[in-house]
Amino acid sequence: MTVMQQKLTNIMLRHAQQNQPVEPATWKISVEEMLRLLNVRTRNYEHIEKTIDELMSIKLRLDVFEEKGLAKHFAVVFPYAKLYAGEITFKIESKALLLLGDSPSYTSLDLLELSALSKVCSVPLFEFCSRYLGIGSTRRVPWQDLRDMLVASKSIPNKAQQWSTFKERYLDPAIKDINASTKLYIEVETERYKTKVTNLRFHVSRQKLALEMSAANSNSETKKHLVDAMQALGLVDKAIYKLLSTYSEEQIEERSSTRSGASPSPSCAS
Repeated sequence: MTVMQQKLTNIMLRHAQQNQPVEPATWKISVEEMLRLLNVRTRNYEHIEKTIDELMSIKLRLDVFEEKGLAKHFAVVFPYAKLYAGEITFKIESKALLLLGDSPSYTSLDLLELSALSKVCSVPLFEFCSRYLGIGSTRRVPWQDLRDMLVASKSIPNKAQQWSTFKERYLDPAIKDINASTKLYIEVETERYKTKVTNLRFHVSRQKLALEMSAANSNSETKKHLVDAMQALGLVDKAIYKLLSTYSEEQIEERSSTRSGASPSPSCAS
């Protein structure tokens, strides 16, 4: 997908999450609102119309990180669309709609920030890292799974087959684009087995916070360890975010130490 196709996909999916359908599986959005979210001032609708027409013939791969790894869902997400009288009417494929209902991430995605990104790999990386802003760190994922999500093509290019070239050609430029163009600040952390990189995770913060933090900040390190411990216990990301938002790090540590070896209570995991 092109950058424009990715951006329009995000706009329409988020619109569907935030608004009631006008008919079953059917929504309407004004072209004016779409152009605002794209941060485009032109009144030339031809490019928008062409991109939407292309989306209706593209089989998208919706990548979702689940407990056992990267789940790949394939569908023509938008089987129908109409542009008329300044409005875009569009349908969402039923299976994609079910998947969308299980993923609240689009509602918190800053589409105006996303509109500033210029690289194909930046968009999915921005989407992925945005979900973890309140937690501080993403889950650890095999670097190949992240590569498959960012590159998202039927066949992986030769330049993305090895970690070193994938990092140089795809990952580093995407991180640079996000840090330079949005208020999100991300840093990658690698995990190695002997000399080979196996897993990655990203530390995520807002730019202002990132500038104020130092590497020796004990609270930041404590938070990372707490997130690791809660993930190891099997808590879902939503539950971790809720705990970090409700309790101080000291309270979570104290509660964890008193319940050492026990499963988290239903109230923690809800």
